[in-house]
Amino acid sequence: MASQEKRKKVLVSGCFDLLHSGHVKFFEEASKLGDLYVCLGTDANVQMLKHHTTMFPNEERLYMVQAIKYVHHARFSSGTGDIDFEPDLDEIKPDIFYVNEDGDREAKRVVIKKRGITYHVAKRTPQEGLKARSSTQLKLDLKEKKAKKKKDNEPVDPVKQFKKQVTDKLLEIKRDVLQKESVGKQRDAHIVNKLNEIKREVEEADRNSKQKENEVKEFKNTVVQKLLEIKQDVSKLESAKRLNTITERKENDENRSQEEKFPWRLCVAGGWLDQPWVSEVMRGGVIVMNVEYNAHFKDRAGLATSSRKTAMKLWQNGRLPSDIDNVEAAKLLFGAENTPGNKYVSGSQDQLGLLLPGINRLDYKGEYWPNYMISMKEEAKQRGKNIKEIYAFVEKVLWLIPVKSLRIDGYSPLEEKALTEDNVEKLADASEKCWKGILNCDAENFGVGLTETLKAWKLILPLTVPPELDPIWQKYDKANYGCLFTGCAGGFLMVVAKSKPDEKAFQVKIQDKDWWKEI
Repeated sequence: MASQEKRKKVLVSGCFDLLHSGHVKFFEEASKLGDLYVCLGTDANVQMLKHHTTMFPNEERLYMVQAIKYVHHARFSSGTGDIDFEPDLDEIKPDIFYVNEDGDREAKRVVIKKRGITYHVAKRTPQEGLKARSSTQLKLDLKEKKAKKKKDNEPVDPVKQFKKQVTDKLLEIKRDVLQKESVGKQRDAHIVNKLNEIKREVEEADRNSKQKENEVKEFKNTVVQKLLEIKQDVSKLESAKRLNTITERKENDENRSQEEKFPWRLCVAGGWLDQPWVSEVMRGGVIVMNVEYNAHFKDRAGLATSSRKTAMKLWQNGRLPSDIDNVEAAKLLFGAENTPGNKYVSGSQDQLGLLLPGINRLDYKGEYWPNYMISMKEEAKQRGKNIKEIYAFVEKVLWLIPVKSLRIDGYSPLEEKALTEDNVEKLADASEKCWKGILNCDAENFGVGLTETLKAWKLILPLTVPPELDPIWQKYDKANYGCLFTGCAGGFLMVVAKSKPDEKAFQVKIQDKDWWKEI
């Protein structure tokens, strides 16, 4: 009888405190790859990292996780800190380390890669028919319910409270009377006097209550009337503003050249991953930014000017067809730019970067077209962050400095290549760091992501950054958070800085709308 093939070991880690259906789905998907091992963070480690105690202590969490049918074995992580499962890797010896997109961290990649373990990043997908769940949202829901309960327990209206007290007194007297079949005249007189006293108190309370009710009703009517007046005024102002905006836009459009109507594209990080011969070595993301026209911009500076000029030929009136979306328009532009016989295929980050508004991450995996795309706007919404604050942050810290381009006739950045897995992985990791830096308004990681992209370029395609440019970027990198050239052999140097890094430096404005629909 043939021996049964040995199943692979799959390891996941986490706190799994507020256990929910999302966790169960996560376990289910991971278990499809092999026997599932779960390393739980201890109470002490959670306290150290997050400065709060767990909802359920060690034993309860272990019991609940181990009881799930998809889990082969559950245990506590034996280490501490963010990578508390590292010592367990050498004992369990998993074949696969499984995380979702939220749990993907560079530090995890490093310890997993070092041991030759497959690092698997899965999308967060709920069970069909069930609501998407996350521990963060559950905590917010619990906090909201607690606040509501607290509000419900607030003291009642004083008048209602007084009436209740009076009613209780009346019931007490009634019980007293019923308990005594015969009472003396003195006792009767005492009860009557007490009843009359309470009656007067109730009547006084009713008068005060009615007076207050009338005052409140009158005040409410006044407020409602004022709100209606304000609403009408606002409506008039908005109508006038819309009319002025449309008129102004038409006037501006008449005065604007076709050149000024089309936005530009900045490749912020991950450049070259849109080429299949790079991303087939290691998948990764390219971060592109759609920016408004700027008089400082120039040709042959890595700003997708060739694709931009092709777009202006296709849509000479500055307006794209209204019956196609951004991505479809980018595909048309990609085809128009890369005509048969072209020696070099322009990467699709150029066309997508020109036609997708705002900041976008394009993930490539050995193809000319990305296998996954997400906008910073969408990511910010998922993470509960304000996209306007993120754009304002980028516009504040990102500067461009004109640099002499070394693209002489016959220049080709592809003559020297070192496409090793380690080198391409450095490029992908730099892009991820940059994306998270922007998302979290973290200038340090944003800048470091730029510099690490530049260094990865020098490893993969040394001629992308000729040695003559080294003193320039090294100077600005040392004095600021980080920097990166906009394209091969110079053009502009993007610098993330606290303040203006050079007298010639200028800033850009992010274009966050479907620009051709705004014209």
